[in-house]
Amino acid sequence: MRTCFALVAALTLAGCSGASEQTTTAKGAKAPKMEAASETADGLKVERSDMNGDKSPDVWVYFKEDGSDKLADGTPKRTIVKKESDLNFDSKKDVLVEYDKAGNVEREVFDFDFDGVVDQENLLAGGRVSEKHLYAPQTSRIFIWKYYSEGQMIMLKRDDTGDGIADRCEEWFKGEKIVRTGRDINRDGDCDEWKSVAP
Repeated sequence: MRTCFALVAALTLAGCSGASEQTTTAKGAKAPKMEAASETADGLKVERSDMNGDKSPDVWVYFKEDGSDKLADGTPKRTIVKKESDLNFDSKKDVLVEYDKAGNVEREVFDFDFDGVVDQENLLAGGRVSEKHLYAPQTSRIFIWKYYSEGQMIMLKRDDTGDGIADRCEEWFKGEKIVRTGRDINRDGDCDEWKSVAP
């Protein structure tokens, strides 16, 4: 999984590159080739980058342009909306990163095993993860919800029956240890019966 995150970082940063054509670097490696921006059906503009030189895009950067707000060189100011990445170069998108109006990441979606099905979704607020949703293998069903405060996990909920509703809960202290566990009795996704865990 660490390899996946490293690839995400590399491809995401490369997707921000301003290179307009593939060039040779000092070490002989090929720099990514970036296509001219085009417009999508929903009015966003998209730049596509070919990272491995196979003439197929691997990074897609979607943005809006504000014609009334221009940079020093006269080009319109861009606001990035989302980025998509193909980590294993199979022409399928494996990572989605969405941004808020201030340019902060607010949502991340990952397909770690490259099977075309989402494995994990992260929700962020103020630059920190607030929730993580883990999907059951090869399904579109969340079976684990993790909740965070100030970067530390404080609650975990789990669906053991496969109906999409949390059945069990774990309350955590600063992401270090379980304080108490709970069960959802009335099937509303919130635990009703709690039991303290001995220190």
